[in-house]
Amino acid sequence: MPLAEAAAGDTVRVVRVDARAGSGTGAGELIALGISAGRMFPVVEHLPGGGVLLDMDGRQFAIGGNAAAAIWVRLVDA
Repeated sequence: MPLAEAAAGDTVRVVRVDARAGSGTGAGELIALGISAGRMFPVVEHLPGGGVLLDMDGRQFAIGGNAAAAIWVRLVDA
């Protein structure tokens, strides 16, 4: 499922990052942030406009809605 569809509180594992990773943010930039296949992280919350707030190794940052739609994830069982 796209990261944009994961619920706040879900822990997800990245399956793939599509090349069309959103306006202004390419797949390479997401990978530079540490978002790549196999990476796990919790979804903190959904933001207005479709963005998603993530927590990776204690640092939180937002991904825009278009980029979140291009990041494919699987839920990790708690």
